[in-house]
Amino acid sequence: MLQRTLPVGQTVPGYVAKVAGSTAGDKKDLTVCSQSTTDVTQVKNVELPYEYKAAAAIGRGITGQRSYPVSPETNPEYWSWNKKIYEVAKREGLDLYDVVYWVCRRDALLQAAARGGFPVNLSHWKNGMEFYELHEGHKFNLSRIYEMIINNNPSHAYLLEGNDLVDQKLVMSHCMGHSDFFKNNIHFRHTDRNMLNRIAEHAAYQGHVLDTESVSFVEMEKFLERAYSIDDLIDYSDLEPRQLQFELQQEKHADKIPDDYGIIDVPELPSHMQGRINDPERIKKEREVERGRLEREAQKIPKHPDYDVIGFIIEHSKALKPWQRQVLMHIREQAYYYAPQGLTKIMNEGWAVYWHRKLMSHPEIVDLRHASAFADHNAGTIAISRGQINPYRVGYEIFMDIEERWNTGRHGEKWGEIEDEREKRDFDDKSMKGFGKIFDVRKWEKDATFVDKYLTPEVAEKLKLFTWEQKGEDYVIASRRFEEVKAKLVQQLHRGGRPAIAVRDGNYDNKGELLLHHDFSYDLKQDYAIETLKNLLSLWGNAVHLNTKLYLDDDKPTPVRITAENIILMDSDKEKPGIRITFRKAYEKTNEDGLVEFHPATDVLNEIKEEVQP
Repeated sequence: MLQRTLPVGQTVPGYVAKVAGSTAGDKKDLTVCSQSTTDVTQVKNVELPYEYKAAAAIGRGITGQRSYPVSPETNPEYWSWNKKIYEVAKREGLDLYDVVYWVCRRDALLQAAARGGFPVNLSHWKNGMEFYELHEGHKFNLSRIYEMIINNNPSHAYLLEGNDLVDQKLVMSHCMGHSDFFKNNIHFRHTDRNMLNRIAEHAAYQGHVLDTESVSFVEMEKFLERAYSIDDLIDYSDLEPRQLQFELQQEKHADKIPDDYGIIDVPELPSHMQGRINDPERIKKEREVERGRLEREAQKIPKHPDYDVIGFIIEHSKALKPWQRQVLMHIREQAYYYAPQGLTKIMNEGWAVYWHRKLMSHPEIVDLRHASAFADHNAGTIAISRGQINPYRVGYEIFMDIEERWNTGRHGEKWGEIEDEREKRDFDDKSMKGFGKIFDVRKWEKDATFVDKYLTPEVAEKLKLFTWEQKGEDYVIASRRFEEVKAKLVQQLHRGGRPAIAVRDGNYDNKGELLLHHDFSYDLKQDYAIETLKNLLSLWGNAVHLNTKLYLDDDKPTPVRITAENIILMDSDKEKPGIRITFRKAYEKTNEDGLVEFHPATDVLNEIKEEVQP
């Protein structure tokens, strides 16, 4: 269920041609971009058919041939450089896992990339679609995969067969930064470091289900399509996934009211005063109110908003078969594995660029014969490109700026109190604390806080950042003011750009229906939201309600309740299963717990009915 907000881009608005999923209200959409000084030509998007047979076949698990791990026997030269770069990185201060490198042909590398970086994974047609897109990018020189590393212990990384030695050394140096970041950033502390084997087990279980439980491949594909549509509905505020319990008692007994409930302890007062204060009628009424509250609380599932929507469905859905529940658990496990990477993309890539530049210039690694090739490839890595912000460039520039400012003391209260521009420009207290500071930042921050705390006006200007908005069919620059640019960028990096949707009630209206609430910051892509609600309806097995906001007739977001429910359609006196999607205006009200509730009107704004596809 994607938010409508467009991705952070690195292009002038004129080159952002047609963005899929734009809806009414796009004129409210401000996006941070970085203006490229490179003259680029517009490339047409390739529309892929849904049932692209070749891609789907690759998605079902064709593996690359002639791939091998780097070792003293298989490739002594690469092994020697791997060992040397690792040792230099350790001496320079990195604390990283061992890294195992695999030399792969191009198609094997692209297939692994299409499976999330893993040699094997759950088989689904989307893997083939991603492979096809990556393959076309390589074929027409529109994109290149230079490095790919798996967050594991030991880490596993890929080297493309046929690359020049300078490219392989650059990839190895780059992976040193990634492995250090994976090991030490606080947001990865709950990551399963055996995920390479765990995902192989996920793929093996899928094969087992297909072989032994009379589940057709089409049924498996359709279920995975529904499941993947909600794989980003997890709790990004707590990346340690809770242990799931399937056999939860739906009807819970209310907690017992304490014997002294409502009684005010006033032993120092006379008995006649105690009788007035602890009036039996008052105590009885308070006990009745509390008993009702406890009974309502016992019936409510969950007691507090649960942002782990996929976990809640696994626990409470009565529509899932055992194998479906298990596959959904695997998808949830992978979602939590990938979540820290989504929250730290800019930092992670910037840190890796910082270290590949540092290591490649080290006396034990540098080769001046390859200097121009390295400079060319490094420039391509951090170039300001069109389409989206380059996380390599943004993260690298911020890390370099932090190191310089903390080396010269250009931060803090003392620095802020200097008013003379010349004194500010020449200020240098020789403190040289920058190297230690970037390690602290690497450990504690994520992209949103990284940009919020450390992006400066000078770096923003260097990156040519600006916000833009859509006016009619055109995209125009909205602002270059630093405060607006930073605020918008931080907003877009929150939760990795995923929508904040929580389960409010798993037994809504005492009918076993599911009530979801969207913590509005941007409106959702309406077409994505509708399709996702259909999938949730299938996974939950009962009506699903979503509180959100949409831009209707005016420029202000309007509270709306969207409901998806199963119905029976009549066609030539024949009954057919169908789905009804209804939109109702709602008004907001804050409840006693401080949560905003939506109360929908009876009038229907819009209604969609369609037959359930077999």
